[in-house]
Order: sequence, then C-alpha cells, then structure tokens
Amino acid sequence: MASATFLATFEKELAAAVESGKADLLRFQNHFYGCVAILEMLAEKELADTSGIEFKTVGVDFGFYENPALAFGEGVSLDVYRHAWEWAWKHLSGSMKDVDEIEELLLAKMKAADGLGFFTAALATGELDAGMEAAVDALLLAAGSEQPAAMVTESPKASQPRRRRTTRHHAITPIQRKRMTAHTRRKRPSIPASKD
Repeated sequence: MASATFLATFEKELAAAVESGKADLLRFQNHFYGCVAILEMLAEKELADTSGIEFKTVGVDFGFYENPALAFGEGVSLDVYRHAWEWAWKHLSGSMKDVDEIEELLLAKMKAADGLGFFTAALATGELDAGMEAAVDALLLAAGSEQPAAMVTESPKASQPRRRRTTRHHAITPIQRKRMTAHTRRKRPSIPASKD
C-alpha cells in the first residue's frame, strides 16, 4: 500500500492547488491524471522506466488535456511532489492490484476536490469533449496562461515528438466494471525505450 509520506504529500499539494485558484487546480488535476497513467503503464509493462519523462510536463504529455499552458509550474514543493511520484512509480507499480488500490484512494480525494468538473468528465473517456476543451481554454485565457491548445501547433520541446491522444472513446470492460477501478485507463502513447 502507499506510504503515509506519499499520501500526505499528495493531499498537501491538492489542498494548495485548490487554494491557488481554478487554473492551478486544473493544472494539478491534469498532471495528477498523467502521473496515474504512468503508474498504470509501468504496472502493465508498457513502460520500462520513467527516464526521459520530464516531470513538469507529465500532464501535458499524459494528462487528459494536451496544452503547454498546463505544464506544472515552479513551486517550493515541486521537488517534494516529484520525489513522491518517483517513489510511487518505483514502489507501487509492481502489480495492477497495488495500482488499483492507490488509484481508488487518490481518485476519491481528487473527485471530492473537483469543483471544476474537468477531472470527473475526463475519467469517462480519458480526454475532454469539445465543449469542455473550450471551457478549459477560456479558463486558461482568463487566468493569463499561455495560448489555448487549439492554437498550439508544436510541442515546446522540439527534440521530443508530441505524443498524441487517442480519439477513440473506450468502453469499460467487464473486469473494470466489476472492480470499479482503473478509471484512467485508456490507450496511451508509446514511449521510446531509454538508451543506457
């Protein structure tokens, strides 16, 4: 099961995001979604390790909405939060049972703090519909963030190709329905193997 330190760090960062305002909460939710997606990919052996993944852009690359304005910002606790997720990716990705347990616990906390509705909406399909995307863009523009994703044509990191989302909506499998977990599972982009 998850360490008390990991859970406390998650709860602290979630509370800080809620207090910071809607744009920061959205950024945190999108980043969290990406972190859980990576945890699942590690457990399913779709990803061998997390080398080559930039923590600040996990939400942009693996979250429910791909927009450079949603990159995780600079914060005094960013290193603590990154270390917490690195611990989780290393120690909780051994089996889908472990992943499902931590996912269920964290998703309950995240849903309770989802005053915006974006996170809950993304759980159904792994992405936002056009109306929700427009609402995200409006929120980011009102908060003074970068341009909306509709106007973004290139990744800010030119050396790394943009990982595309699936446009296919996935159905809940009988196993998922039975367990009522695995909420963030969807077709994920492939990650090139690290060169050691």
